[in-house]
Amino acid sequence: MTTRTAKDGPFCWQSKPALRLLRDAHDATNDVTTALAVYVALTECASNEGKETFTAAHAWIARLSGVSPTTIKRHLKTFTEVGLIAVEAPKLRAPARFHLLPVRQPPANDGQPSASVSQREVLAPLATSEELRQNSEEPLPGLAGGAVVKITKQRKPDPLFDALALHAEGSATDSLTKSAKRTVAVALAEIREASPDLTAAEIQRRAEHYRQHFTGAACTACALAKHWARCATPPTTTGRPAQPQPLRPAVC
Repeated sequence: MTTRTAKDGPFCWQSKPALRLLRDAHDATNDVTTALAVYVALTECASNEGKETFTAAHAWIARLSGVSPTTIKRHLKTFTEVGLIAVEAPKLRAPARFHLLPVRQPPANDGQPSASVSQREVLAPLATSEELRQNSEEPLPGLAGGAVVKITKQRKPDPLFDALALHAEGSATDSLTKSAKRTVAVALAEIREASPDLTAAEIQRRAEHYRQHFTGAACTACALAKHWARCATPPTTTGRPAQPQPLRPAVC
């Protein structure tokens, strides 16, 4: 697959045929919402790379979609079976390589669902972008003057992410830039692999130990992840208390 250019027009991986295929493959199991979230996360990764082929870790897809890694693996298997994506899984623990595959536009008279959903009710076609825009501008009943209500998507709370941002980066999650949030997400994925039973209290405790080990050095999520094992315990001294000696911290 080749890299797209500006002459190729906008990205259209979230096309109506692709979304309809995804919905038909999942609505029998009531997994349409999480499946859409995972597919949108994949298209975001592809858009960032500027091509249909890209690499991404399951932990990063989980962060973008808000879906657990176990559910993501199940959806990726279905995506592959129905022809939405192709996946090259590495032998070692490393990010997988994904290929977003084109989905053909069904014929105009093809109103029947796929064989996997032939016994289910045929759903209405997805709304066009123009219909979505018009619907979003309709005033709610009881609002004077035709006021338009803007609905803002709320971030799904993640206590561990919030704790790492607060105790390592020293900032609330909402105050972090997009780049900083991405760094915290990657660091949290590494920490979770090392400590599957991770808690917010443990993050706070090890962040305090990090500052004791690396006197005068700034604590960051990346640095804490690299020294996670060392920071399981505070530094110890024998005999007469000695002045803390600064160590070289990790560089992100």
